[in-house]
Amino acid sequence: MASLYDIIYLELTNQAAKRYASCREDAIVKEGDPYVHPPVLHFSTSFSILPGSIESLKIDGLNNRRHRFSSIDSAAADLLSRCTGLRDLSLVYVQLNSFTGLPRFPLLKSLQMQGNQIDSFKGLLHQPSLQELNMWGNLLRGFKNFPALPNLRELNLSCNRIERQFERLVARAPRLSVLRLSLNPIEEEKELMHLEGLADLRLLEIYGCPVVERLLHSTSNFLQRMKAKGVVVILQQSRIPLEMLLQLQQMQEEHYQQQQQQQQQQQQQQQQQQKKLQQQHMLLPYSTPPVAITVTPANE
Repeated sequence: MASLYDIIYLELTNQAAKRYASCREDAIVKEGDPYVHPPVLHFSTSFSILPGSIESLKIDGLNNRRHRFSSIDSAAADLLSRCTGLRDLSLVYVQLNSFTGLPRFPLLKSLQMQGNQIDSFKGLLHQPSLQELNMWGNLLRGFKNFPALPNLRELNLSCNRIERQFERLVARAPRLSVLRLSLNPIEEEKELMHLEGLADLRLLEIYGCPVVERLLHSTSNFLQRMKAKGVVVILQQSRIPLEMLLQLQQMQEEHYQQQQQQQQQQQQQQQQQQKKLQQQHMLLPYSTPPVAITVTPANE
């Protein structure tokens, strides 16, 4: 399986090939025209400054299983840090388990990290220009270590394990206008009340959360207050988008395959251990015990 560094390097190389393809020019040379040397591209020199000119980088592990890795290694982190012009970064369904190694991008607008195994915001650095963050389908439990994102406008945290700590989110991302929290185990209405501090909030999705039933029978008037502020609160979803359904099905199939592989590995390990014990004469093969034969002398 290719490393993250190899995948990023290949993507940058492909973008370089497309960008510099325009350097090739066809020209008709007539007899008597002075010779003009065609433009020469020194790729080794140009590549050293190429990462800084890249604006979009997308790596998808759902469509290509080779694009999967659990962490951002030091070589990949160094290469990413040179992409100073990056505005759109997408590392989706690649099985990342943390933000560690992800550098700060001064111009980054959109960060797509859905379908990974990240359980904490630890390692996510302050991204001053970030406007959209998608963390759908991870393992997040709260907002501990959530960095200051003063320009964040849209945040998708659906399909995680978040229950509380929304006051920290409000303090760190005060300009949120779209917040998606559907399919999280949120139970306490008082936790959602912290979201009233988001002055720019216009859309709140909480369908599939246990707290929805309580809100419908609550006397706190949380929903009425949000409506008065111009916030659209989505409490139920009649149907799942086809793309999301296909992604969920594929994730379930992959999880089942992983379980099968683990069971096979465990069985193989047990068989190997039994063979090893037999070789060490610690486990003797089953044999039929000797039968005692009593000989009775004949009567004289």
